[in-house]
Amino acid sequence: MKRICILSTNENVLEAREIAKAITEFEVLNTPASESGKLPATHWFCFMSTTEEGYAQILELQKNSVMEESSPKSFLQKWKLKIIK
Repeated sequence: MKRICILSTNENVLEAREIAKAITEFEVLNTPASESGKLPATHWFCFMSTTEEGYAQILELQKNSVMEESSPKSFLQKWKLKIIK
């Protein structure tokens, strides 16, 4: 199993979600994030576990997003973002 983080900007999130619908039954990129941790959201984030096969399919999202095998905390710190609560 691979544990991956996915991040998309506001500008690309709708297209990334559409691509994801063809790949997975799960809703993705639904967690808002910003540098300050306050609205407005500038990015959308998700974290998931997947098989090698699922990971290969999800790589199609990379056109519109950043994907890395990482813990959510480390990933968001690297991109200098905080989840909006």
